[in-house]
Amino acid sequence: MAKDYESGEEVMSYNYDISISFDELQDAFNDLHEEYVKLAKLVSYSKKTISSLEKEILKLNVKLENLKSEVKILKSVDKNQSSTKCLVQENSKASHSCECCDKFKE
Repeated sequence: MAKDYESGEEVMSYNYDISISFDELQDAFNDLHEEYVKLAKLVSYSKKTISSLEKEILKLNVKLENLKSEVKILKSVDKNQSSTKCLVQENSKASHSCECCDKFKE
């Protein structure tokens, strides 16, 4: 509900005497303008960062899809191969032959 103010006294009671010089207003404006310039640079930098990150996400999504398809292919090849698997230690730098490989060669 809106109040209907017919009395001029209530409206006049909120009228304050504000005396601000032009120089004070100019200084306040200059301060605000400097802050605006700083924030505009920050926004511009952030937009560039977001753009580069979005491009990187697209590249990584393509790479992920390629890897997923490669995994599917490898799984299908693995199913078609013999159930005998050769296990070689991952940390070994030299090439070792294992018993599975020897049996498979025979």
